[in-house]
Amino acid sequence: MHQYASWRISLNGVSDPRFFGNVHQHWNAEHKLAKKIFGHGLPSEVLLHGIHKAHHVLYHKGTADVHGNLIWAGDLLDIFKAGTIDNRLRPVLYTYVIDDSDMWKFSETGAALSVNVVSKHILHSAASPTIRYSGEFHWRPVVDGYWSGLHGTNALEDASTQWELVIDNNSGTYAPDKRLLPNLKALLEFNFPGLRVVALEHEDPALKLSKEALAKYARRQ
Repeated sequence: MHQYASWRISLNGVSDPRFFGNVHQHWNAEHKLAKKIFGHGLPSEVLLHGIHKAHHVLYHKGTADVHGNLIWAGDLLDIFKAGTIDNRLRPVLYTYVIDDSDMWKFSETGAALSVNVVSKHILHSAASPTIRYSGEFHWRPVVDGYWSGLHGTNALEDASTQWELVIDNNSGTYAPDKRLLPNLKALLEFNFPGLRVVALEHEDPALKLSKEALAKYARRQ
């Protein structure tokens, strides 16, 4: 069975007016499943109870926990390489939430989907009615064709390859305001100096191409 990891990273400056200020994203009242979760009565209470339990499973403290300070972009990259074969970044998609406590929570998208819960973003937020932002992200090499242009299998190539974080607002549960994507980019670059961030709206054709290159490379592994 594949063991999924989850991460919690405290972000600085989230409430700074340059970033999110006092803006929070409310759950999407047009989202069918969200309406069930945040509704009234016993069905909603049962769903919320299950989500809280699932959140505990994903984020409970264990003997394999690692703690530390992330000072710059290289530190952030290292946590994605830790424990991987040949110390390489993996071609995977991550689901994330920045919650109201300014905590950036994320896991491989498959980790959220493996838990019996109706919304992967609500799982990460522990069913909070509001958050700061949410969506998906992935890493890609800064080469022509992105992942499709990466050749070779040894770790030395990674050392000579620049990487960038591609992040979006693909979350139907909270439907984050796409106008805040530049703020999200600036926030992450502020917290991790030297980090290259590309923030794209979830319907942007460029995002689709990037994810397709990621998936194609993953199938070759």
